[in-house]
Amino acid sequence: MFSLKTIAEKLHHNHIDLLKMDIEGSEFEAVESLRELDIDIGQICLETPERFFADGDKKLKSLFKTMRGLGYIK
Repeated sequence: MFSLKTIAEKLHHNHIDLLKMDIEGSEFEAVESLRELDIDIGQICLETPERFFADGDKKLKSLFKTMRGLGYIK
């Protein structure tokens, strides 16, 4: 498995029109990792499985906070 950063570097991408994630619970960590990317992402679509985590509400609030900080949610 490769990180998005590694894939983008290997393929020499600096822009992604649409990033769609359905990665079975790893979405929360993946969104956090977007902070360290030097890639322009136009839109992000993701499924969140917060209901399967005891602290799912907390994880979802943190995800939204990160998405706001990255400019994807106003």
